[in-house]
Amino acid sequence: MLSQIGFQRGVTKKVGNGRLTSFWCDPWLGGTPLRTQFQRLFQVSTQVTSTVREMGNWVDDQWVWDLKWRRDLFVWELILLESLHEILDRSIIYTADDSWCWKHDPCGYYSVKSAFFALSRSRSGEVIFSVEEERLLPKVWKTWAPSKVAVFSWQLLQDRLPTRRNLLQRGVIGDASASMCVLCGLGSESADHLFCSCNQISPICYSILLWLGVDLVPSRGVLGSFEAFLGMGVGRKDRLGWLLIWHTIV
Repeated sequence: MLSQIGFQRGVTKKVGNGRLTSFWCDPWLGGTPLRTQFQRLFQVSTQVTSTVREMGNWVDDQWVWDLKWRRDLFVWELILLESLHEILDRSIIYTADDSWCWKHDPCGYYSVKSAFFALSRSRSGEVIFSVEEERLLPKVWKTWAPSKVAVFSWQLLQDRLPTRRNLLQRGVIGDASASMCVLCGLGSESADHLFCSCNQISPICYSILLWLGVDLVPSRGVLGSFEAFLGMGVGRKDRLGWLLIWHTIV
């Protein structure tokens, strides 16, 4: 879902006593490592592997930074050092342990839901979701279904499950003939085929709907099926109930 770079940009270090945080390499101030913000100072530092705790000392109940260099700094490097100290002076060192925080959640905890909303708010210009997906996917999380079920459904709607067609596209399966549906053998095993058009599965789903008193027109795919169930309820509880049924069927 998130690239490695995207995930790294979403996490930051919350510094307590600084014992577990790299002063230069961890993104503990402003979300960008100091080695990136002050590359020149990093190059002349003798403390490139030091933690935050090792970069200073307590003096009369005040934290004092003690930065060391391989040589005397040039005038223009001293200007960089002043900027670095301005940033450091805004930091607070205390007794609690360091911890990682997810920037896209108010409580700092990572979740698939918060990662989804972070991606959907991306302004990078890259098309991550189609207009239809961006409209429908957030509704997956508004459900009475367990979170593990919601995660599965979210992956299903994006065709992220390890179907045979996806495995073929990723090079896990080398022979195109091996990507055929394992149940009916009549079509490529995609998410839409397995959950909507496979002649071994669709009669079961149709029977469940008839038992519920619903005569649903066959959908154009998994996303269409999800949208159809969303439109069945009249009130909020009805919609949540039908959505729970959809989660249960898939």
